[in-house]
Amino acid sequence: MRRREISVLELNRGDVIQITSPTGGGFGDPMERDLAAIASEIRNGMLSTERASQVYAVVFDEHGQIDEVATAARRRERTRADTPEFTFCDERLRQDQVWPQDMRRQLAAMALTYDLSAEALTPGYARDLCQAVDITGT
Repeated sequence: MRRREISVLELNRGDVIQITSPTGGGFGDPMERDLAAIASEIRNGMLSTERASQVYAVVFDEHGQIDEVATAARRRERTRADTPEFTFCDERLRQDQVWPQDMRRQLAAMALTYDLSAEALTPGYARDLCQAVDITGT
């Protein structure tokens, strides 16, 4: 099978798409990521303390626990740093109209509640997730 890259995939009501990926690009501002969620991901082996420090500006104390005060200060400092202006391309803006921010938040929140182990994923898994947030309208 030849690999194809696409930037926009048009879907119709009732279509189901399943994507398998070793990791995700994230959702939202990393400086606003919930510390309890980060701690949970570290405990579950989904995130290393090194990566949490790099991406989410998390500071750990001498016992390896998240230091909330130091993390808040580091996040403020990193947020103040000059960052280049970023804008989305026209296709992304169009896609954002198809998948409103609220719907993407619902999907992201629901996805975190599902068992995403290889053993749990079945052919109907994506359909069930979509139906749970009424994407298919059925």
